[in-house]
Amino acid sequence: VHVNHFPLKVNGQKKINHYDVEITTPWKRENRRSDEPLFRKGFRKLCKENPNVFPIDLFPAFDGIKSVYTTRKLGFNGDNWTKKVEIEEELSRIVVLSFKVHLVRSSIDLAGAINTFIAGQTLNAYSEVQILNIVLSQVAREKCVTIGRNYFPESSIEGRSVDLPGGKSVWFGFFQSVNIGWKPMLNVDVANKPAVKGGNMISYMEEVLATPGRRGDPPSYPNFRDQGGKYWDSRRHANTLERDLKGLKVRYIRPDKQKREWRCNKVMESARNLKFEHEGKKITVEAYFKNAYKFKLEFPLLPCLHLGSPQKNFYIPAE
Repeated sequence: VHVNHFPLKVNGQKKINHYDVEITTPWKRENRRSDEPLFRKGFRKLCKENPNVFPIDLFPAFDGIKSVYTTRKLGFNGDNWTKKVEIEEELSRIVVLSFKVHLVRSSIDLAGAINTFIAGQTLNAYSEVQILNIVLSQVAREKCVTIGRNYFPESSIEGRSVDLPGGKSVWFGFFQSVNIGWKPMLNVDVANKPAVKGGNMISYMEEVLATPGRRGDPPSYPNFRDQGGKYWDSRRHANTLERDLKGLKVRYIRPDKQKREWRCNKVMESARNLKFEHEGKKITVEAYFKNAYKFKLEFPLLPCLHLGSPQKNFYIPAE
């Protein structure tokens, strides 16, 4: 890195309009930051389907949750405008999002507010800096994995990730943020983040529980697919695997092809031995899948994962 601060020139002739966006979803919980990728996808579709409200050359800046900034007023009359869009989320389910847009502030003078702050006539310029950060991060947020103000291009791009032992990798990206001192500056720096490699659960278990090689020898990987998973040993393996998986999101596909995604709480007994109460009777997970889905588990000796709410008995076989 030769330089990580760049002068930022704010056009004094451009005024900003701030719109509040109220997004209504099918679920009962409040909207949260993890919904941002879905909301961005919905907002892109909203703009594309309504060019009379969002002209093609407008380029609105959306913060991903509830604010939109433009240099021209949107093309609707009245106090607010509401429209619904249908979006296919990652798990292939169709979600209907309703966007209600209304103007909060118009003709915001970013350059004037920043110059006033630099001259010492105001205590801060927090809201103006926030607007600049939202505007300047639009492309990165659309094309990168975003964590705070760190942006990581897709790991499939050469040199953007390095594989590590134990099913892990490190991603390389960049950080950017607007700073105002004696003049506006854009700080851009390198960033890195450890990550879990996506993939099938049994292969991931074999990676995590591999025995490191000695004196340059390759690691020794357990074979959990052999004979229904007979080489899984709860006493040796369960605690190590649970420490690794706890809190991670696990995506699975049921035998009826329904997709779900929940966080992992605990590594349980094998599907053949783990019992829970179903319709007033104790039943094993293996028997439940056979009865409920007409599905015979291929690896009944591998553990189940306790997913979702810790208060519920939601057990999914590793396969």
